[in-house]
This record gives sequence, C-alpha cells and structure tokens, in this order.
Amino acid sequence: MNDERAIVNISIKRTAPAFQVGKTGQTLFGTDQSNPWGSMRHAFWPRCKAEGSVVIQDGTIDFTDAHAMYVYALQGMKPHHLAARWNFCIFMSPSISVSMMEFTTPPSYGNTTVNVGSISRDGEIVSANASGTFVHTKSVIDPKTAWPEPTAVKVTWTGKTKDGKDVEAVVEGDLGPRSDRVDIMHEVPGFLKQLVASAVGTKPYIYMVSQGDGDVDAFLLSSDAMHDPWLCETGARMLTKPFFLSCSTMPGRHSLCG
Repeated sequence: MNDERAIVNISIKRTAPAFQVGKTGQTLFGTDQSNPWGSMRHAFWPRCKAEGSVVIQDGTIDFTDAHAMYVYALQGMKPHHLAARWNFCIFMSPSISVSMMEFTTPPSYGNTTVNVGSISRDGEIVSANASGTFVHTKSVIDPKTAWPEPTAVKVTWTGKTKDGKDVEAVVEGDLGPRSDRVDIMHEVPGFLKQLVASAVGTKPYIYMVSQGDGDVDAFLLSSDAMHDPWLCETGARMLTKPFFLSCSTMPGRHSLCG
C-alpha cells in the first residue's frame, strides 16, 4: 500500500495451518439459512511471520522475523446491521499465538454474540473453536464518546486438541493506556456526523491497546495438550474494541442463523 503519509511493504508467511469455523466460515443473518438476509465470512492464518517495513513521516518501522496474524473477512451486509460491537485480542510469544475475534449483533438480530478463537504454535493449531469468552473486567466512560472504554480484560480460550485432550488459555490483566482511539467517521463533516448519530444512532469508534514483549503473560493450563503442564509465556498483546451503535430499520422479528 502506498500513500503520501505511509509506504507499506510487508510480506506475510504462514507458519501454522489456516482455519475457519464450520464448512464455510460464514455467519448467516436471518430466519432462513438457505436464503439469508446477509452474511459475513471469516478465515484465519493464526500464526505467521512478517518481514518488511512501514515508512512514515517520523521514520521507518522495520519488521524482521516478527510474528503476525492474517484475517480474511468478506462482509455481505452493512456494518452497523452486522454488529453493534466487536472485541479483538491477539497475543504473540516466541512459541505460542492466541487470538480471538468476537462480535455482538444489534438488537434486530437478538444481541447474539459470535466468538472465534484459536491457540496455535509453529506448524500446528492446538485448538480452534467458537466457544471462547471475552470479558471486560473493568471499564470507564470515555467523556468524548460516552462509550464504556475497557481498562482490564479476561480473555479465555477453552477447547480440545485434535487428539481430544483439554486445553485452556487465559490472557488477563489491566490494559494500561490506550494506544489509539479511532473515529471511523473522522473524514465525515462534523454537522453530518452529528446528524447521522442523532438520526440512526451510528457513532463508531475503535479503541486500541498494544503492549510490547514482556508486558503481559498468557497462561496455558493443560497437563495433557502441551508439553509443559503449566506453561506461562511472556509476549506481546494487542486488543481492539470497536463500537457501532445503530437503530434497526428492518421490521419484524429477526434471528441469527449460523
């Protein structure tokens, strides 16, 4: 990607198998799965190596033998109809990667939570499923947006290996200062942004926290699935929390099929 404010030249190499949940990786919206009102598909490369650089006005950021994750997302409906809020967590260490994506649908689709997470290491997916949990253990109201900004989280992955052995991972703790707060409608003129927010309730922001190597621990709790019965890994964590709030314009009773 080239832009006058940034020149991005990064290559991603997959080091663990790809995965998706279900046969198609799709979340279907509506009362009839054979004829959905909308859909979204996700597929994941949960553990990768990144090489390259990003050149910005302040200098060059080099990526040498860095860990990465790659997500394929194909959206088949308007974003504010698809989800009211999202949670993302990525934890990378020298030997383990854990990641989780979670979104909650708006009331028109029953405030349904969809969660996809994985535990992986080089050459292997230890576990991947749709049964994780993402809890904000502490939050404060952001005076600028009036959204509850999380300040501490507990993210839990629970599943089984391909051999049927139990495995669990937990990333827990205070988040520290946010690294960014992104106003998705920043480029929209202020009067129009206020009009949209008051008319349909759309007020999208993304809160981001990024912590470097050694700032956070992930605990893999399993005496069966991993070589170490209680493995504590130190690594880097990145979390994002987007908020989308909208009023439904679709009449009738709606449900989520998946």
